[in-house]
Amino acid sequence: MSSIVTSDLIPIRQRGTYQGLGNVVYAMGAAIGGPLGGLLGDTIGWRWAFLIQVPLCVVHFGVVAWKVNIPSGPGSVTEKIKRIDFLGSLTLVASVALLLVGLSLGGNEQPWSAPVVWGTILAGLAVLALFIFIEAKVAREPLLAPHILFSRTPGFVSLTNWFASMAQFAILYQVPLYFTAVEETTTSYAGLHLIPNAVVASTASLLAGIYMAKTGRYRAMLVAFGALGVVGPATMCFWQRGKTAEALYWVDMVPAGVGYGGIITVTLVALISAIDAKDMAAAT
Repeated sequence: MSSIVTSDLIPIRQRGTYQGLGNVVYAMGAAIGGPLGGLLGDTIGWRWAFLIQVPLCVVHFGVVAWKVNIPSGPGSVTEKIKRIDFLGSLTLVASVALLLVGLSLGGNEQPWSAPVVWGTILAGLAVLALFIFIEAKVAREPLLAPHILFSRTPGFVSLTNWFASMAQFAILYQVPLYFTAVEETTTSYAGLHLIPNAVVASTASLLAGIYMAKTGRYRAMLVAFGALGVVGPATMCFWQRGKTAEALYWVDMVPAGVGYGGIITVTLVALISAIDAKDMAAAT
């Protein structure tokens, strides 16, 4: 929602800069959250890593309700509710949930041949097919409009962000696990190693936005960010307990963070440039 609101208010030439500023704020939270969550887990219990977020969310909602005032456009609340793609939202969530359950159980709590595993995966695929049908034939204003997804720039932007996000979130999950399970460090120490990723990602995002605002160019920069997004995770594959220098644990986090931060900013501007204003929210 914040990205959609920002796109509505900010000229496209400045959009990348504002996205970078938003990512700086995100990075501050990510950089603090990793070691803080680890510290809470090592001391008063892992549940507090979640409970501490409750008062922060209350403050967030209060600030948004107080300060964010954007005209909602013509039409009553009832008319706008009728435009919401409830069927699409329900089938999308159900599909993702079923697929996650099957893929999480398989090879962990249940063998891949277990009926509950392949049953939930097949059910998830079936509901996914239903979701696609609803978006293409039923929904008045589709949650995932086919004419957006299957056009050139939005489609490839979606694929780029899909793979970049897979790599980034795999890092956020696997790096702390590596240090706690392989290196047998404390949780708080493991969380510290996520700081470089957050810092360089936000910095790259902001600088990419400023560069685009000044020059209007992004193609070569996007290719470079994509290359870094491959190099970073590849270097982490060679980590070995007792053989990898401590400095490399920090340095190897940098390319992936730079690549991800740059990719999400540049592709967002490319996406907004390629669609009509009426499709902006759905495309985002």
